[in-house]
Amino acid sequence: MLRSVVILLLSLAPWQQVVSTELHSLDASDGVPNRATASELAEAWVRFHESSLCQGLDAAFVFHEKAMEITGTVLDEKSSEKFQELLRPLKATYAIDVHLDRPKEEEKTEEKKDKDRDKDDDPPASLWENYELRAFLGDPFARARERAGLDDDLQLRFPPPPDEVLKQRLRVFAEQTLAWNSEIERYAKHLPALVRMATDAGLKQHLRMRANAAAMQHAREIDRLVGKLSASLEPAFPHSRKVERNTKPEKNSMAEKAIADRAAGVSEFAQSVSLRVYHFIYPEQYTVGLDELRQPSLLASLKDLRKMNAQFLKSLAKTK
Repeated sequence: MLRSVVILLLSLAPWQQVVSTELHSLDASDGVPNRATASELAEAWVRFHESSLCQGLDAAFVFHEKAMEITGTVLDEKSSEKFQELLRPLKATYAIDVHLDRPKEEEKTEEKKDKDRDKDDDPPASLWENYELRAFLGDPFARARERAGLDDDLQLRFPPPPDEVLKQRLRVFAEQTLAWNSEIERYAKHLPALVRMATDAGLKQHLRMRANAAAMQHAREIDRLVGKLSASLEPAFPHSRKVERNTKPEKNSMAEKAIADRAAGVSEFAQSVSLRVYHFIYPEQYTVGLDELRQPSLLASLKDLRKMNAQFLKSLAKTK
């Protein structure tokens, strides 16, 4: 095997040999600065997370010794501008290649625009038929339906009258829920990378401490946002205030695991719960999955996520 590798390298042009050796030695595929990365490039990556630019840019990094490649999508123009300002002083010294795309807007005919405009006026169907949530938002029809115990067949014969104010409230509810959910997912996505940098003994101490602080900031934001999301979703579940359930986090043995494994556990669980929240608003199979999604288990999973994240924060604080 070793002979084959040597022959392959000898067959490459000199510049190809250098690049191949460099990429292999740096193991840059995980997108995290390492001991071979220039200190200023590593600091730029940490600042990207410290300033929460990772919320406005969905970016992937590749590091070389004195070079950095960034590809991804711009989610917020102000974040993109701040990121360019962060990189500007470094471009005189280092090779920095940035490719950030903007979401493309589909060209639409006037007829399609009118149809989409009418469709946009309606809240997601899953929320329009969520009578617990509608009653909580002040819909008198939903409140009367709950008091009278109307069944679904009767509901089909006597549909509720359109209410533009209620529709607007449901649209705002959906937008806010999805916004918080996306933030949780993005913060969770970056936790493992920050912890890897914070625990890399080959890096300078100040970089490790800053990565640790950024990871703690991300975890605290996850806790804050999950708390807001749970409180917002609670009225959308049947009898959610009366349901009590003693739960244990799924990662019950987290205290015995390495901090990197705990970060990965929180990240994976947060992203799986985030997908369930998205499907609560937009079910994949509306007629089958909606009732299942509306069970209090989703609220319990959000509660478990907060517990798991709290354990992770305690452990992370000990690694400073």
